[in-house]
Amino acid sequence: MNLHHADRPDWETVSPAEWNVWQRLAARTKGIAAPANLVSLIGATIVLYGLYLVSINRVIWGIAAILTGRCADILDGMTAEATGTKSPLGEAIDATIDKIIAFGAMATLAVGGFIPWPVAIVLLLLAAYGSAEGIYFKRSGKKVHPSRLGKLTTVATWSTIALYTLIHYYADSLSHEAHLWLNVLAAIDFSISVIGTLISMGGYANQAKGLKK
Repeated sequence: MNLHHADRPDWETVSPAEWNVWQRLAARTKGIAAPANLVSLIGATIVLYGLYLVSINRVIWGIAAILTGRCADILDGMTAEATGTKSPLGEAIDATIDKIIAFGAMATLAVGGFIPWPVAIVLLLLAAYGSAEGIYFKRSGKKVHPSRLGKLTTVATWSTIALYTLIHYYADSLSHEAHLWLNVLAAIDFSISVIGTLISMGGYANQAKGLKK
């Protein structure tokens, strides 16, 4: 899983004569027109479309779209690595889109009754704390990068959302046993998400302690 770790743009580490076409484009636009940013935006658009499908009760297609869109969280890092266009801006765009989409999805699905409010509230509080932590580090002049555990925890969070949405959708057709086991699976996934998020936050705090302003 490639991450947007970049204290400086990739293209600034090599001579302009050696830039590839993507690096030239990124350099001319100060990192805005980078392929990975486009992947991130396309992924976010697909997630939003998936949420719309869920809202009109086309749940299966909606969940498929949401999970497909979230694959961009992996593909954007791979794209940045492959094109040599990793940059602090790309890292920031990736993190910002992740947070906006997560907040929007959890709020939308909770209001629609697709995921339990207690689950949504805990996930929203953790996401809010993570955002506040990131803002604090940034204002302190400390560049803290996303961790692999943080990315994997994000996967657990989205699979938790998907499981609870499916449980809600199939509530009337599931057997008692199937309903029970799916809820157990969702609860385990939720626990992994919460624990992983807390550990990641602690890791970011430790990472920040070792950095100079």
